[in-house]
Amino acid sequence: DLERCFKFIDVSAEVGCSAVKFQLFKIDQLFAAEVLTHPKFQNKKRDWELPLEFIPELKRRCLERGVQFGCTPFYLDAVSELEPYVDFYKIASYELNWTELVRRCAKTKKPLVISTGMSTFDEIDQAVQAAINSGCMDLTVLHCVSGYPTPIDEANLAVLATYAERYQQKLISIKFGWSDHSR
Repeated sequence: DLERCFKFIDVSAEVGCSAVKFQLFKIDQLFAAEVLTHPKFQNKKRDWELPLEFIPELKRRCLERGVQFGCTPFYLDAVSELEPYVDFYKIASYELNWTELVRRCAKTKKPLVISTGMSTFDEIDQAVQAAINSGCMDLTVLHCVSGYPTPIDEANLAVLATYAERYQQKLISIKFGWSDHSR
């Protein structure tokens, strides 16, 4: 619903957010066939997709409201479909190991935010290196606990100091933050 998207942007701007982030996926490419054929999801699955034709309108509204527009691409062609409109890309934690997606986003030279989720340090290292090697000059690594909602006692924000120490020697300045799924 485009009006619902506009409301999300408007309220975000009103409460002082500097950016909003949407997700662009094709349901058939995102979920396994078993999920897509389950009776519970039969009539709803297309409702979950953000229509590609909304993207220019969302960008326009973000410009009007003074917030940056970001989006998570969940298929490779989404990177080029989003490029004229987004201020930044975000890689979802469960896509962090999809090196080609990281590379495609990084090659656009737009800021890139990666979420770590259930990743190991080796997997995060690989994604960070892929981004840097592909030309990313503005990278943010977000600590993320892939629990919905995340219990506060499992947030483990101390890992942010570990990230800062681990990545301070890289060729670019990397920012760090928290992708929060708590209530």
